[in-house]
Amino acid sequence: PMTSNLMSAIELQQRLNKSLVSSSQSLGWSGVLLQQYQYPSSATVCEMDVPALSEHWLNLRLGHPAHLTQKRDGRLHESLIHRGHSIFTPAGQPSYWRGEASDTDETMLHIHLNPSLVKYILDLKVKQWRSIIRSYLSL
Repeated sequence: PMTSNLMSAIELQQRLNKSLVSSSQSLGWSGVLLQQYQYPSSATVCEMDVPALSEHWLNLRLGHPAHLTQKRDGRLHESLIHRGHSIFTPAGQPSYWRGEASDTDETMLHIHLNPSLVKYILDLKVKQWRSIIRSYLSL
């Protein structure tokens, strides 16, 4: 259940304190927000606790490989993420992030998806598949 104490994508943007390179916010898209961030090189480890968000959060890596530690749902995930890898955090779930020091700037694409939009699309697809299956079974 979504409640008003969940953090929005805009509030997360303010908390990240990273350079926002581009955003779809001015395009007026309903239920979808894309934000490209530039993470500056850092000689120190970057750690952050992210409270539960009101949207599903998909992170797409656009830069060099990096070590990432993420904790969600009480489980710790450690991995080397490469360009094109994505990390999904469901709406309503807090998370913890730890990135290793890096001598290069890094770029990430954040995609925020409204849960109602995702449910609507999934419901449409289920109806389509049911129709296809019924048609196939009646042959």
